[in-house]
Amino acid sequence: MSSRAWLTTVLVSFSATAAVPGDDTLRPAAQKGITFLAKTALEWQTSHGGCFGCHVQAVSIEGLSVGKHHQYEVPKAEFSALLDNLIKGPSGIRSAGGLSPATFPRTSRAFAGAGLARYDQYLDGKFTDDLLRVCKELLPIQRADGAVVGDHPVMGPVAAGTLQSTHQAMQAWRQCYARSADDAWRAPLRRAETFVAATVKSWKLEGTTPADLLIQKKVALQDLNHALMALVAAGVGGTEPSTAAIVKELLSRQSKDGGWAFGRTAHPMTENFMSYPADDVASNPLATGQTVYALRAAGQSDQDAPITRGLRWLISHQQKDGGWGSSGAAKAEAMWAVLGLVSVDVVTLSVRGVSDGEKVVPGVRVIVEAKDNTGLAVNEVSLFLDDKEVAKVKGPELSFALPALPTGKHFIDAVATNARGQLSRRRLELFSGDVFLTQLGSQFDEARQVTELSLRNIATSADKGNVVFEVFQLGESGADPKPEARVSESTSPSAPGPVSLTWEGKGKDGKLLPRGRYLARFSFKDAQGKVLQSESQVFFHDSERVQREKTGELVGNLGMKGGSAGFAADSTVELVDDDGKVFATTRSNEAGNFRFKAVPKGTYRVRAKKDGYKDLESGPMKAEPAAAPAAASMSW
Repeated sequence: MSSRAWLTTVLVSFSATAAVPGDDTLRPAAQKGITFLAKTALEWQTSHGGCFGCHVQAVSIEGLSVGKHHQYEVPKAEFSALLDNLIKGPSGIRSAGGLSPATFPRTSRAFAGAGLARYDQYLDGKFTDDLLRVCKELLPIQRADGAVVGDHPVMGPVAAGTLQSTHQAMQAWRQCYARSADDAWRAPLRRAETFVAATVKSWKLEGTTPADLLIQKKVALQDLNHALMALVAAGVGGTEPSTAAIVKELLSRQSKDGGWAFGRTAHPMTENFMSYPADDVASNPLATGQTVYALRAAGQSDQDAPITRGLRWLISHQQKDGGWGSSGAAKAEAMWAVLGLVSVDVVTLSVRGVSDGEKVVPGVRVIVEAKDNTGLAVNEVSLFLDDKEVAKVKGPELSFALPALPTGKHFIDAVATNARGQLSRRRLELFSGDVFLTQLGSQFDEARQVTELSLRNIATSADKGNVVFEVFQLGESGADPKPEARVSESTSPSAPGPVSLTWEGKGKDGKLLPRGRYLARFSFKDAQGKVLQSESQVFFHDSERVQREKTGELVGNLGMKGGSAGFAADSTVELVDDDGKVFATTRSNEAGNFRFKAVPKGTYRVRAKKDGYKDLESGPMKAEPAAAPAAASMSW
């Protein structure tokens, strides 16, 4: 069945019943919180001589960025002053010594990276270069096991330890990849995911023995939250065991009043920079707001009962000035309480039938329900499949049966429009067919003089098989290796989760090979040895400096006019040489960006393909060593 044909087989229906209204008390409370947060954060910054206070500006910037993305009124002067200080202040990113060089260099970079990543993701690319700089400065901080350790492991409740700083670095690296399409950012993500996954496994969240339950009880609430947000940043789907186990544990810890508490047994440390509340078993604004925010990141909707109860707790404990307390941790409480509340968009979109990261089969019904949170009606709901609108209904509910999808990754976007013309969106990533290996990345480790190749294995424990790793040598031209050019091969049993492999640059005989361009190929073979999936990645086995001196790069962005998000994700992108031959192939990432690395000097054209659309092709582009990458911007 062709890509055009399967779009015509969809089934669409909608309910004629009246819409259930959203909660019109949530957004006013969130708006009060935003105003309070912007005001108090700037006051702190002013009273401390422009100091970069890690959590003060960074978490506030994240909250204000999410708020603006969800269509709240964000105070312009305060937001601008916080951003300006983070970038150009006396201890800002562009200062001579960088972020807080003499005090908390590691913690400040982790916090700043996370906050700036949200700004870059949700608002604009004005500070992308600054984000990339922070991301690079986080790389040497990462330990061999993948953890990113701050300058003070625990200074609760503001700085919560290693899982927090690791999560923050992952959030930054994820956005650096989204913005640059440079697969090198996937290597530190996979290392960090490995650390987080091992930590989560040690918590025995799925265990039921008394010993397991005791371990579970001692896990700090904030560690659960940051581990969940870290896994989401790594691209771990909501149906995978690690994320599902954390969500289940967090929901079990919700108090009867709807909030969340830190818990007495969760904080054995004795030297806190800021003290936790005297009674840690009582619901707390920081604990509640952070948990709501983490659960929302993992796919929970504010139509889900636990989220609704958590939001109601935050509203009922909000003070008249928009904050939640007056203790030393009041600002931190406001930051996370606001992050919990501003997760509520103009229209709440609940998507049932499929989960983010899930493998789907034909006929699965996607049900979208929209509720307006401003007291207005929902005029219409649309559903996009791979950037193409496949269903639209008048009213608040839509039901759609997924057709037989081509093997690979797919996106569905639910978009709702209210009576005022305001739009709210929700995106889910799905997989169809024999897809097991995703997110290929490569990075040359100068310290060890090896190339690290990484990926995510989304096979389940029931998918018995092996992963075959091969390396092929490449010449100055031509991207497709010949069988006799294979220089290395290894096989390992399939194991779900992050995968990182190193290649020392040696051939089968153990001798070192010339530095330069190579191709890595990963294949998933079933128990009978049949290849079910094969993915390739061109990489340069040498430092980034040498790569740039010897080869060029080509980058670009694919837009989608009338699409769900304005860009074309997961589209095929080909690099065509002077002879009209396809030199290399890649795919646009989640933000519609693409990159060709280690390209030999020459003139090329970029050709973009998407099912149901005419091919796009750029004009001639030159790849030059040691030059800024040639860039193309094309739109359907």
